[in-house]
Amino acid sequence: MFEAFYTSVFTITGGVLIYALSQVVLKFFIDPIQQQKEIIGQIVYYLIYYDHYTTTAIGLLRGKELDKKVIADKFKELGTLLQVKTRLIPCYKVLSGFKVVLPENNINSATKELIN
Repeated sequence: MFEAFYTSVFTITGGVLIYALSQVVLKFFIDPIQQQKEIIGQIVYYLIYYDHYTTTAIGLLRGKELDKKVIADKFKELGTLLQVKTRLIPCYKVLSGFKVVLPENNINSATKELIN
């Protein structure tokens, strides 16, 4: 009788511990990495979007020339967000070594190019 009780207690406790550990991994590692990837996707989007409207003759002829300050401000914002999201990822150098995330040098170079 006690054997069944102990088995159920250990099973429930193990399940709760596994759930708690999975939530820690999710909140501290997976979510920040996903947010960083979303920012990288936004950077790619705006690089393509603004390139089309500001550097092609078609965009200029259609009157879609955008203010350069607006574009610069957008890329400064994205560069800053990229740094913020990168800093939120714990053990970044270790994850970078396993190629889970981009190398920190690449992030810093991209940020520098976006801000300047």
